[in-house]
Amino acid sequence: MAAGLLWLPAAAQVTTQAPLGPVGVNASPAAQRAAGVAVELQGDEPLAQYLILRFMEGHPDLAWRIRGREAYARGDYERARECFERAARFADKPSQAMLGEMHWEGLGGPRDRALGYAWMDLAAERYYEDFYLLRERYWSQLGAQEREQALRRGQPLLRKYGDDKAKRRLARVLARERPDQLAIGGFFGNLPIIPPSGAGRDSITLRGSEYFDDTFWEPDAYFAWQDTIWKTLLTTGRVEVGDPARAGPAAAD
Repeated sequence: MAAGLLWLPAAAQVTTQAPLGPVGVNASPAAQRAAGVAVELQGDEPLAQYLILRFMEGHPDLAWRIRGREAYARGDYERARECFERAARFADKPSQAMLGEMHWEGLGGPRDRALGYAWMDLAAERYYEDFYLLRERYWSQLGAQEREQALRRGQPLLRKYGDDKAKRRLARVLARERPDQLAIGGFFGNLPIIPPSGAGRDSITLRGSEYFDDTFWEPDAYFAWQDTIWKTLLTTGRVEVGDPARAGPAAAD
């Protein structure tokens, strides 16, 4: 099942076509640190590279999930766990689900079914059907003692990685890293923020005119967009950005 989770609405499936290295003096230190990420670009425009780096810098949930998927694909499960945990801190439900599956199967460490359930329970917090069904399947396979352990061990995970704190954690990053529209200059092309995964079902490309939309930088709108992605994938298997939704500023902590 873990392999199947890798195609689920992923943010930025990694390819090896265009490594994103230093992109000039305007790149921030954090963007330079993110230069290990590789995505498939439409051409080799330095501005497009810079904008994708800036997007990932402002969306650590997506950036760390990319790294986790890369590590998982090459069989480095210990590193994959580390990356998925970093993404999980920023309310990334697919990464939390991957941690549940990896603990359940014993990938990257000892097999721990109780902890696997606890992570999957957290991933199902928004009742995304895929994760909810996996959570119920896990529960049905646990013994009485394992169930008790799973419930007990899930509490600290909820306190640290649950939406109540994790969403606010990501909201602060979005507010801090949202780029000024001057950064885009005259770029009007397409940015493959979420290129297709191996299953080819979760491709999302932003036009330059959509890059600064509230959908991707205002917390409430961003999480609503994620919810829409899951509902759309369940019914059609593909995502179209369409007209971005808009929301007001996020409430203070």
